[in-house]
Amino acid sequence: MQALRFKAANVGLGALVLSFGWVVGCDQEAHSPGGSETSRAGRAEVGEFISASSDEATSTSSAVVTSAPTPGRMDASGPSTTSPATDRSVEPQERAGYEVPSFEPLADAKAGEWARFVALESYEILYEVMHAGMVSVDVQVTVLMNGRPLGLPAGREELRDYDPVATFTRGRRAERASHAAVIEAAGRSWDVTVYEEQWTDEGVRYLRRTWVSPAAPVFGMVRMEQYGDNDLEARLELTGFGGPTAERRRED
Repeated sequence: MQALRFKAANVGLGALVLSFGWVVGCDQEAHSPGGSETSRAGRAEVGEFISASSDEATSTSSAVVTSAPTPGRMDASGPSTTSPATDRSVEPQERAGYEVPSFEPLADAKAGEWARFVALESYEILYEVMHAGMVSVDVQVTVLMNGRPLGLPAGREELRDYDPVATFTRGRRAERASHAAVIEAAGRSWDVTVYEEQWTDEGVRYLRRTWVSPAAPVFGMVRMEQYGDNDLEARLELTGFGGPTAERRRED
């Protein structure tokens, strides 16, 4: 069983490094018939915030890359680890006749901003805006273990009107809802919108929650969790952030 989990985690990491977006490997949550609960969870937990729409592959290597974040880079903006986030939620909007609002976090992204997350199994994920043009943004993702990069970073170009939450749910026939909340992460409070999606795939009932804020850099994510039949399969939580966006991203 441990071997299956290790193999599945490696598959998820590969998916993470070959595309960029929201859920590390969540596109793989549709497990093959006969697959174990353990292997399904392993696939999901390493792939949490990578693009659900990408079909591109990026070759990986075990080499340590010089573009990886240096120790202390995160210290200027917040702690490298956080305690579990606190969510003070407002009542969800009524589903009947309610249109879930869009979320376009790259609309005002600037080159140099970055966000770092901790995932299950002690993986860390670093997102960086490498270039910001008029209509698109180049983002780089690096997966780390014990502070060291796992393979080479992966890059992806996204349009400024890219909605990562809507992209993830496209084609899943998911029930969607959203509500306001306040969450603690990366040493501060965030006023967030919580997006919830529920869908069924091969008999498994999935629930995905994503806490987002326009004040958070890159993809605007503060926290993400995904459950399959009530079992936690994937989680990302913001632990550090920074870049030339402190004034623009400051909340009232």
